[in-house]
Amino acid sequence: MQFRSNLIDILLSNKDKIIASKKYTESEFEVFIAALMQAEKLRYEILEKIKIDNEIDVEKLAKEFKISRNAVGLNLEYLKEAGLLEFVGEVSEFYRSLEKKNDKLGVFPTILELKERNLCSGCGLCVSTCPTNAINFTNDVLEIDEGACIKCGLCYACCHRTFFPNLLNDVGVKKEKDDKFLKELNYYKEIYTAQTNDEQIKKVAQDGGVVTSLLKTAFLENLIDTALVVGELKDEFSLKPFPYLAFNEQELLNSGGTKYSNAHLLKILQQARARKSIAVVGTPCTMQALKKVAAYPLNKPLFDNIWIKIGIFCMESFDHAKIVEILKSKFQKKPEEIRKMNIHGGRFIIYDNEGKHHDIPIKNVKEYGRYGCFLCSDLTAEHADISIGFIGSDPDWSTVIIRSKRGLELFQKSSEHQLIKKKLIKETDENFTQLRKIARSKMKFYKEIPRQKMIEQDPVERSKNFLEVPQGLTPEMVRLETLRCLQCGNPSCIQGCPVNVNIPEFIRFLKLGK
Repeated sequence: MQFRSNLIDILLSNKDKIIASKKYTESEFEVFIAALMQAEKLRYEILEKIKIDNEIDVEKLAKEFKISRNAVGLNLEYLKEAGLLEFVGEVSEFYRSLEKKNDKLGVFPTILELKERNLCSGCGLCVSTCPTNAINFTNDVLEIDEGACIKCGLCYACCHRTFFPNLLNDVGVKKEKDDKFLKELNYYKEIYTAQTNDEQIKKVAQDGGVVTSLLKTAFLENLIDTALVVGELKDEFSLKPFPYLAFNEQELLNSGGTKYSNAHLLKILQQARARKSIAVVGTPCTMQALKKVAAYPLNKPLFDNIWIKIGIFCMESFDHAKIVEILKSKFQKKPEEIRKMNIHGGRFIIYDNEGKHHDIPIKNVKEYGRYGCFLCSDLTAEHADISIGFIGSDPDWSTVIIRSKRGLELFQKSSEHQLIKKKLIKETDENFTQLRKIARSKMKFYKEIPRQKMIEQDPVERSKNFLEVPQGLTPEMVRLETLRCLQCGNPSCIQGCPVNVNIPEFIRFLKLGK
């Protein structure tokens, strides 16, 4: 009898609904089900083995199923997050706290919980992975059509904000001897500062125009036939970004320039599934989402035609409505008056159509930021093949972090085509120090550092006196706790405090040792 899990049953029983949504053709659906069935079968065989042994032995499981230790680890993480390993003490704190679990064993709930907790990063991957087109973004807000939703939980399985195993930082990546590692930047080969030589690109691009130059090179070399990029609507929604597929180097010119509002780029990734070789350009959350969907739910890439991933540095992101509000309240400007925006040196900068620039401290606009972005520790899009941003470079130049052989190959070819000029950034350079410093400032430690338990009187002793039970924290415990604070722009802890104490502010001072 062919293996069937609850997830497979849900999808097969809703086959007509899935085909009618036109997300998959009949043959594509069969291929998808076959791949998913194979992945589910392996996971449940691992689960049965653990039940028999009543323990988790990674080495033993790897030998038993003839797979790598990393592959075992990823399957274990999936089972744990689905609530199937509690009998051996492996419990997901996030999953345990969910109010709306799926009533089908081993099937994840929908991502409504992410919306309700305001954890969504806005990458849009869930739109592409939903088999019935039940998910969309309306005015930057995640929406689920309950009538179309079949509660398969694929959106939850693929979302990088539900769970993201540490193993994903290394799976499938063989580190070379010449690779370097810094905690703030992850693995990389070389770091350059670069600038485009293409006059057309210079007219539309922000900073050095390197992203567009690299994509043009990829088209010229026939390395890609499609690029998933972000454009900008030029009508009454000025500065409103939108995702689109560019099919040649000329169409790339519509994507030049930085947009600081969210485009939900990956919501159209599914539309490129028939293309032979694509490039995806996106922020750190986009790159993390692609890393997650390369492992789940199929134990292999769900979208296997991505030739290269180009990451964009990101310090802050905003919904479009918030950008409009910032321009109105902070600069007394309308979107149609603005040519481009930037964040540099702790300042939020706008450039108007007359070429003049205006700026304010970035802290003055933090309250407008997307809450999900405050959870992000990644400045330089660590999961990309090549990452690009302005931090660490002079005006009109871009910093380029090369992380893979493919990224290095594309960068070199772009130089050979004389599309870019470049200068190596050495680890001893001031630019490198600046890049590390800013990357470190964005790092979050709430996942790595457990909450510090307050020191208390010994139960035996306190049963004999009337002294205070809690005895406070040591200076080192205080330091560790301050590292866990996200420094949210619109902190709910202040709203939750009966007397509205500015909690992030005093935590910031404690972090500074004051």
